[in-house]
Amino acid sequence: MKKIKLAVLFFIIAQTGILYSQTTPEQIFSKGLEAFYGANFQEGIKYFSEYITSAPTDFRGYNYRGLCNQSMKNYQSSIEDFTSAINLSKNNSEGFVNRGNSYLMLGNFSSAITDFSDAIKFEPNNIEGYTGRARVYTQQGKYSNALSDLNSAIGVDPKNPRIYLSKAWIHILNNDTTKIQEDISLAMYYDSNIVFTDSKRELLYVKIDNYKNVLSIMNDRVNKFPGSYLSYFSRGVVYFLMNKYSNSVSDLKKSLGLYTGNDQEFKNLVNQILRSIRRNS
Repeated sequence: MKKIKLAVLFFIIAQTGILYSQTTPEQIFSKGLEAFYGANFQEGIKYFSEYITSAPTDFRGYNYRGLCNQSMKNYQSSIEDFTSAINLSKNNSEGFVNRGNSYLMLGNFSSAITDFSDAIKFEPNNIEGYTGRARVYTQQGKYSNALSDLNSAIGVDPKNPRIYLSKAWIHILNNDTTKIQEDISLAMYYDSNIVFTDSKRELLYVKIDNYKNVLSIMNDRVNKFPGSYLSYFSRGVVYFLMNKYSNSVSDLKKSLGLYTGNDQEFKNLVNQILRSIRRNS
């Protein structure tokens, strides 16, 4: 009986090994994607590391492990992964965009601009290259350069609401009320639900961090200029983009209450955003 039990045990162990060996690299990669899109980034790193071991020349493993590290704010590790991905696929603009975003998060503006520029060089219609470089220029205070890049992005995709919102943000920094309204109105015209619907899922966490940074700036403006309708309006739009609808409604209504002008278009725009919030709440 003891020999039979041992034989059964060896059989189970052998079968387990066979089943494990039948897990293909693509299945491992798929598990990594599932973990990444489910925001289980540490688990994603484990799967993509395993995939890299089995498929060391496939840039995708490094690229997605880099995205997991980036989403966990491990920016230096993500840069190393994206660099490996770029070395394996030098003409792939995606790697340059991803590494550029990590450089931007670390405040390494010159390297970020180089990467976004390379992304555009290898793929002239790469919207993320233009918008990424525009974010760098915006942080450097080079607003005309940023607007030029965003206009190039509009040339590629003239109905993309996120690009108009990026332009509006620059106009907010410049206190250009008329152009703020124009660009937000265009964004609402092309998509009244402008909440990451046009974004690549791989870049979602970078964009969320970007909105958090914008919100911090707008909080400072509201504190400095508590009587400014434009400060509340601008912060209300940011809250709207972040799906923080109750905060958005509060700021937008405050903006209307502070507004003493006669521009009916501004009032119409605020009410349009409020209607969109009611539809999406």
